[in-house]
Amino acid sequence: MHRSTMMLAAAAAAVAGLTGAFATPEQPLAGFIRAQGTHFVNKDCASIYLSGWNGWKVMEEGARDPDLLARRLDAAVDAGFNTLRFFAHGSDPDMVLQTGPGEYNEEAFRGLDRAIAMAGERGLKLILSISNQWKAADFASKKQLVSYAAELGLAPGVQCDVDACTNGGYQGGDDDEFACYERACPNEDDAFWTNTAIRRMYKDHVRAVLARVNTVNSKRYSSDPTILAWNVMNEPVCRRGTRNGGDGTGCADDVDAFVADISALMKDLAPLQMVTVGQEGYYGPRETAQRRAVNPMPPQEGGADPLWAEKSGQSWIRNHGHDSIDFYGIHLWVDNWKVPQLEFQQAWIDQHVADATATGKPMIVEEFGKVADRTSPGDVERSRDPFFRGVYDAFKASVNSGAALRGALFWEWEDDATQGAGSERGVRRSDSTWYMIAENAALVRNLNGQQRGVGSCVPGREISYRSTDAAGRSWLSLGDGMVAKNVQPLAGGEGAGSDRASCAAACAEGCAGFTFGGNGCALIGEVRSGEQHSWGYRSGEQTFWKLTERNVAALGAKVAARGGSEAPPVAASSRN
Repeated sequence: MHRSTMMLAAAAAAVAGLTGAFATPEQPLAGFIRAQGTHFVNKDCASIYLSGWNGWKVMEEGARDPDLLARRLDAAVDAGFNTLRFFAHGSDPDMVLQTGPGEYNEEAFRGLDRAIAMAGERGLKLILSISNQWKAADFASKKQLVSYAAELGLAPGVQCDVDACTNGGYQGGDDDEFACYERACPNEDDAFWTNTAIRRMYKDHVRAVLARVNTVNSKRYSSDPTILAWNVMNEPVCRRGTRNGGDGTGCADDVDAFVADISALMKDLAPLQMVTVGQEGYYGPRETAQRRAVNPMPPQEGGADPLWAEKSGQSWIRNHGHDSIDFYGIHLWVDNWKVPQLEFQQAWIDQHVADATATGKPMIVEEFGKVADRTSPGDVERSRDPFFRGVYDAFKASVNSGAALRGALFWEWEDDATQGAGSERGVRRSDSTWYMIAENAALVRNLNGQQRGVGSCVPGREISYRSTDAAGRSWLSLGDGMVAKNVQPLAGGEGAGSDRASCAAACAEGCAGFTFGGNGCALIGEVRSGEQHSWGYRSGEQTFWKLTERNVAALGAKVAARGGSEAPPVAASSRN
């Protein structure tokens, strides 16, 4: 038996011994997951850990080959994974989601519908990137939005061929790309970050995606517990930070303002789901020298600024410090950054884990991968395996010490049937790397099965929140164990948890647009300004009351008649 085959067999046996068959969804992850201090928790306040992978063209497979996608997701469940991150915007030029400002490809949207529904059926959680820094083919990408605004006379537009620095116009790492921009695009001001028309287009795209009602399961994206979290953008960076000897502070301010604005909108629209940035994790110019010292600073070739990462516009702690950001994430690309040393990787992870722990939010390694040449015997074991082992060892250390690292998602899972060498970053189940992936998945499943409680967490709490969008419309959100930011809890807004269908009926009476799952009632609906909303309950049965100033006094009588003891609000409120 080949060594990797022997290791895979041993890992499979270990996983089976810990958890049994993987054919059923993982119950600890049922319902919405939220952040509580440095933990992820479920509705019962049990600590949740993540294991899984990044998928490259999941939406495309949902549109073109749903049977193939089903097999992949089944294999993920069999492997013990619980989380998939993928691009909810498209990577292929002929299967992009947004084809123009406010225009969408319904075939692509239905592919996304299928992918989300199929993941939910299998108990998998999703982290969805809503747009991309890098891929010009996506019409929600930076370049395309700038181009459309320019065509409408609303922005200066792209002043040079930025694709020359991303699609074969240079050979090297991310530092070379910054140097390429300096040479090829000396006047490009990266208007994406500051132009109001472009920002409006981006917000419209966010609203269109989060408001989508799935054609497979009839759930609105923003109230589907399958979606664990949204990325503000995949790897947002500002290209002018290294130009003309600048220190990158202007870029840092612009990117942070964007993160704050878009994440607040996402939390308003989807308060039951989490939001994170989606960035690599570079420390910015205003962060401490100790932190900036762990940024990638490869040997300089071709005139790249040695501080390119610091000047990229990212400021990891600052960007994740907003109330509308639920957890930290980092990416790890030692080859792209020209620092393929385990010492760099360890320092990169350790500093971020320490900062996340100190600032009190959970953290994941959202993307990590390593180049290897499978055509060279033993190269996967030599070049990739030590780096994967390092990530998973850091996760184990965090679990043992109570630190903030809650999971890691590798890039990318490649089918064993792939012909030839495949992707240099692709990981196959026949690779030796898979042993440590399977081992980590078994550990995570075992940890989640233990249902470790988080002491500061209050289980079973339902809270109603009201927020106001840019158009001045008031929105109400009710749901299981939800924590919403940037909105005020209404007076009298707390009640008891319930799994009863009467909750859904009560929601329907109070407001349109509810969804009902096994964990309670999650409602996202528009309400008239000036109304007040509260939970009334009796013996765990939830009743939703929609109140106006005229009937506030009647609430007490209704609650009393049902045997409840909840005091009515004092007066109607129109707070945001």
